[in-house]
Amino acid sequence: MSDQAGYHVSTWLVTVAAGLGFAAVIHKYPGIFSTIKVLGSLYVLWLTWKLLRSGMSRTNQEPTVANFRDGVVLLVLNPNAYFIIAAMFAQFLKIESGDQVILVLWILTVFTLNNLISFTAWIIVGDRLATLFRSESNAKMMNLGFGSLLAVIAVWMFFS
Repeated sequence: MSDQAGYHVSTWLVTVAAGLGFAAVIHKYPGIFSTIKVLGSLYVLWLTWKLLRSGMSRTNQEPTVANFRDGVVLLVLNPNAYFIIAAMFAQFLKIESGDQVILVLWILTVFTLNNLISFTAWIIVGDRLATLFRSESNAKMMNLGFGSLLAVIAVWMFFS
């Protein structure tokens, strides 16, 4: 669990820096707000496409125990995390809202807590779910379900 702590502490710190920087940029260049929102929607659609085309994982490696540093490195070196963070602020940080710092802190705290709850749930039930989806057809079915949910989210992001 120390890897989870490293990941979520890093998520909070990176997201606060990104959010405060994003708030400053959208005040100067309000047009970038819409551009990042559209790019975020397209990115989620691309993830949907990748998920729908993927099959079952075929790894035979034994898992290793990760530590706090591994969690930090996972977030800091993950370009997907930065794009998702930018898309999140484009979606929820409103130019006309009052105190941008308070709004940034609220958004990033909800984001980090959501990640923590999601990751914890996945850790608890992930192994059990993996046994259900060991066959190629079941893995495809799971990917179709998750991909469909991502597509709905991408459309919502685009039109909201």
